[in-house]
Amino acid sequence: DTFGPKLLATRKRFKDDALESRCLTYVMPLMDPEDVKVPRNIGPEFRAHAQQLRNQLLLWRFRSYQGIRAEGSGVSFKGVEPRVEQIIQPLLASVKDPRLRATVLQLVHQYTRRGQDERRESVEGMALATILKLWLQQRKPERVQLNSVAEMLRTEYGLSQLSNRSIGSAIYNNLKFDRQSRGGRTFIIISEDRVQHLCARYGVNLAEYAGGAG
Repeated sequence: DTFGPKLLATRKRFKDDALESRCLTYVMPLMDPEDVKVPRNIGPEFRAHAQQLRNQLLLWRFRSYQGIRAEGSGVSFKGVEPRVEQIIQPLLASVKDPRLRATVLQLVHQYTRRGQDERRESVEGMALATILKLWLQQRKPERVQLNSVAEMLRTEYGLSQLSNRSIGSAIYNNLKFDRQSRGGRTFIIISEDRVQHLCARYGVNLAEYAGGAG
């Protein structure tokens, strides 16, 4: 199925977040040729073994097809992103063993946390952390000045090479904050709903930034 979720073994993750979020990728570890016997040429034994695996998988499909049900496809798993939930629904529908289901859910939670960690370490993730700090320090105003965010971002994260335009692009295009210009200054419009959504997406605990709010 070209349009269905994929389970892929690759050398590295996809650069495109939209594509990566639609896949469960497994990055293959590098092997030491001295420790692992890797055949230099593929012989008939390899092809016979591959055919045997294909036959076993096809037999499993025949035996399991009628037993797979989509009941509970609308179930939401706490801490798992909606798109990842969509990917694991077919897997969970195929798994009856409770221990194996628990293993699948554990891996999915790890996958979600890994994505959140990577987003927090990106430029927009650091920009979000800076916005939250200023927002709380200023007692949750409706707007925060872009220059203040840019200055703190450069000071605390050492991003002196980034221009206000680059920072603004990360804030408006990636974090989807609205902007407002007044008196020659640019402001970031902040709402409670937007903050809660971004905290969930980036795995941010807002309480961690509340300590600096005087």
